[in-house]
Amino acid sequence: MSGRSEALAAAGRAWAAACARQAALSPREAAKEAYVPGGPSVDELEERIRRRRERATPLAS
Repeated sequence: MSGRSEALAAAGRAWAAACARQAALSPREAAKEAYVPGGPSVDELEERIRRRRERATPLAS
């Protein structure tokens, strides 16, 4: 495997781990972690997360 391929594989693993961690949080917890001063409120982020999760297509088992 080339250095580029290894880097892409590592980035993919990191992305997948971050997505899994975020998905394991409640919408409120995820919103609190995503909040930055000056951006959308925690309440707005929570609502966005809820809507996104409702639209998400479940992965095949």
